[in-house]
Order: sequence, then C-alpha cells, then structure tokens
Amino acid sequence: PFAPASALSRSIVARMLALVSCCATALVPLRLPLGATTVGRVPAGPLCRTARLQCLAGPRLTCVEARAGSPVACEGEFSEEDLKDELFDLIDTIPERGIGASEDDKADILEIIAELEETEGGAACADFSNSPLFSGTFELLYCSSKTFHTNKGLMAYSRDVAAVSTPELRMKLTRDAGNRLVLFEEPLEFDEKSIAGVLGGLTKTDVLRAECSWRATASGVFAIDAQRISAGGRSWVPADRQAKGIRAVSACTPVYLDDELLVLRGQIPDVVFVWERSDEAPAERVGNYVDPIPGK
Repeated sequence: PFAPASALSRSIVARMLALVSCCATALVPLRLPLGATTVGRVPAGPLCRTARLQCLAGPRLTCVEARAGSPVACEGEFSEEDLKDELFDLIDTIPERGIGASEDDKADILEIIAELEETEGGAACADFSNSPLFSGTFELLYCSSKTFHTNKGLMAYSRDVAAVSTPELRMKLTRDAGNRLVLFEEPLEFDEKSIAGVLGGLTKTDVLRAECSWRATASGVFAIDAQRISAGGRSWVPADRQAKGIRAVSACTPVYLDDELLVLRGQIPDVVFVWERSDEAPAERVGNYVDPIPGK
C-alpha cells in the first residue's frame, strides 16, 4: 500500500522542482541568449512606468507591447503622463518627422493618440478655440501626411528649389484683440556651395513664412485661410503645392491639447500631426475646459 521510499522521494522532489519552475516563470520571465550563463544588463529603451514586474534580461517592454498582451504585465491603467512619455520616446526613434516610420511605428503612434483622446487633454479640445492653451509656438515632431512628406515640408520649398532643405516647422498661434492668426515658419538650410546658397546669403533669406488666419468650424475643424507666403523681401499668394500643403493641416481637428503637446488628426483618421510646445503655456487650464473669450 505504500510506495517505496526512493520513489516517494523522487515524486516529492519532482513536484517541488515543478513548483519552483512555475513560480520563477510567472514572476521573472528570463530571456537569456542561447548559451548565456549570466544575466546581463538590461538594455536601455522606453519603459512602461506603471510596470511592477520587470524582466531581468532583455529589452524593457513598452506600454504598447504591454497592452498587446506581453508576458510582463502592467498594473492598472496608464496615466496621461505615461502615454505622453511613450509617445515622445517612440517619436524620438523615428527620423525626419515620420518619413521613415515603419507600419508598426505608425500603428503604435495611432494607438497611443487614440488613448490620449480619452484623457483630460482630449476633453479640452471640445472648446479648443477658446482655450488659452491653443496659442503660443509649437514645433512639429511627427506627421503621417503624404502631402507633407511629398512636399519635403509644409510649403514645398525644398522640393521646388535644389540644394535647400526645411528640416523644421514652427506654428505660432495668436488670438490678440479677437484676431485669430497662425504663422508657419520653415527655417531654410542651404548648401553653401550651391547657387541657392549664394543667392540666399545675398538676399538674407533664412526663413519661409506663411501668414494665415484660423477659425474653428461647427464640426470642430481647425480651418486655416492662407493669405500670403514671404521669404526675404518677396511675398506671394500660396498656390499649387504650397496651398495644398497648408490645406493638409487645415483639414485637421485638434484631438489632444495640454501645456506641452498638441495633436491634430486629419479627415483621414490615419493622418496626424504631433506638435510640441516650444514656449511656456500662456495660461492654466480650468478643469477640462477654459473660460471662453468674452463676446465670442
């Protein structure tokens, strides 16, 4: 009726080993390289700040990976700051404001933005035209607009003129004395040995500007009316590719707004523009909304 002592001992040992193995796997999912005998340093990378269990080896998982069902679980919901940090970290790895983004990167960015829309900053966009946060200077970090990337910038100057590039885009929003204005600026970079570089130096042309006005439509679109483009001492009415580039931004709706980040989404949901504030926020937010401008 009783098992031999040796068999019983082996059974107990086997059960204990199985229990220890199960607990170790559940708590610390090690991913050592084949043949490795020690646990190495954790490589740097985006970190889900709400993660309580971290792998001792291998890359840290992002919030996007954790939401996708990663073996390392995150406790609770991701905060607004967590999502913003994740977005900034991901954009930092993508060159040229999104032109080299992979399909996976694009999908991850859209997923993070969709979650940001459900936060306080997303709710603030319901009345963005009256928000003091919807003013100031913003710099474009990322966009998925084909028009923008085909133009090699907003106003297609670097596409139309050889040896000229416009690697930065600034957007200055103002609403002084009831005037709602937006100024786009693209600093020009010349190949100094080129004809464009010589002429640019002679005319002291260092930035391309598009002067526009804006309004919020009944459906919440950030509608822009382009008035003129200027460079050096010349100015002209935007047309063709330049007008088309500005219209790509004009067709957008603000979906996230706070004191450091502005996200615009196009009529095609996959088209987004991610802007970072480059100056101080002009005013504090009051709850999810702000006091409207008197008379507006």
